[in-house]
Amino acid sequence: TIPCGTCAIADLSGGSTLLVPTGIDVQGMLYFPPSTHGTLETAHMFVQGVLKIDPPDNPEASRVTIKLIGPDENVFLTPHPHNTMACSSYANGKCPVGKRPIAVAGGRLDVRGLKDPTTCPSWVNLQDIWEEP
Repeated sequence: TIPCGTCAIADLSGGSTLLVPTGIDVQGMLYFPPSTHGTLETAHMFVQGVLKIDPPDNPEASRVTIKLIGPDENVFLTPHPHNTMACSSYANGKCPVGKRPIAVAGGRLDVRGLKDPTTCPSWVNLQDIWEEP
């Protein structure tokens, strides 16, 4: 668990791998800076805080990969105390979130792709493409 008020920096380099076989519960912040080049292998990821991945400095030399390696069984989320009501109707107050999930549960996913949207748009503002029905 990355607790509230804590910012963990994933400073992977050289294509290295960080193995977290029991899963990650981000209640604070997990930050992948632009220079990150490596793989995070984990059973699951719960984002109750912030998962932030900035665009790579050099797309040829920097890349973030998240590989889900958990067992083929359902995972249960124990929500942060501020969100306990979200799972209160489930047994033991835990929400089923599926197999090998990346579950955003009251948190924020801030993932940016390539910096130059003219060569490869990896995200757009919803308002720019929204059409009234």
